[in-house]
Amino acid sequence: MTASTGKYRLRGTGSIRFGYLLHTNKGIQKFAHVLIAERVLEKSLPPKAVVHHPDENRLNNNNLVICQDAAYHRMIHRRMVAFKVSGHANWRKCWICKTYDNPDRLYISPNGMNIHHKLCNDARKERRNHERSNESV
Repeated sequence: MTASTGKYRLRGTGSIRFGYLLHTNKGIQKFAHVLIAERVLEKSLPPKAVVHHPDENRLNNNNLVICQDAAYHRMIHRRMVAFKVSGHANWRKCWICKTYDNPDRLYISPNGMNIHHKLCNDARKERRNHERSNESV
């Protein structure tokens, strides 16, 4: 049965694995979205390339984006989530208060992994220091 319609597929039209349509040709299995991207490029995908489904429907292969690597693909998803939540694709999420904000109002570490408001971090440090002082009493 297909995930989107609940109806049975025609024999020989592929199977579904991890939510993606999978085709077998001469004993070689490939996802349908990869086959479509390779047909458009007229060559095999580069080794690190990732095919992105902008509508997040893994069975819809009508609208695809070829990403240069997994990092770029993750960045697209991060920006999609930020836009859905805040209306701003470039806003980032504070890991402490879990709200999205303009990057100009956030501390972003050089590696981009530690993102927070200064006030959130100061309050977190204050709570931690208070808890430590209560433990030592």
